[in-house]
Amino acid sequence: MRKGRSGYKHRIGNVIKILLRFEARWWVDKRMDLADLTFVLSDARIPVWWTQHPADLPVLTGWFGGPKTEAMANLGEHELIEAGLASLAEIFGFDPKHLVAARAVLSRIDGGAVFFSGEALYRGRDVGTVEAALASGLATARTLLG
Repeated sequence: MRKGRSGYKHRIGNVIKILLRFEARWWVDKRMDLADLTFVLSDARIPVWWTQHPADLPVLTGWFGGPKTEAMANLGEHELIEAGLASLAEIFGFDPKHLVAARAVLSRIDGGAVFFSGEALYRGRDVGTVEAALASGLATARTLLG
């Protein structure tokens, strides 16, 4: 906080939050001792991650704030996802290309009877939001209706 003319003024800095949804909780498959993982703090580019524990949902949320956000503020969705996957790869010691390929398979329309949609598969700038889920669902409905 800093003191202004009319008293104390709250100062809010920049924050970037990334939600990545996976097919499975791969971090548990990689190491069973991570089944109760809640938070990960690291020195990676995106240093803070948390899980949905105790729910067994395959979602990791990445977060960072402050001056570091300036260098990534103008990145697009794809670039932010790549940065998130690269950070997770550094933290957990895996190849991020495997996770990118899995996302591409889920969002591909191949003429089958099952369609996936939702905020995790949305390719616009508002990924991880209700708006993204609605837009993705609308696009899937349009595909189904021809």
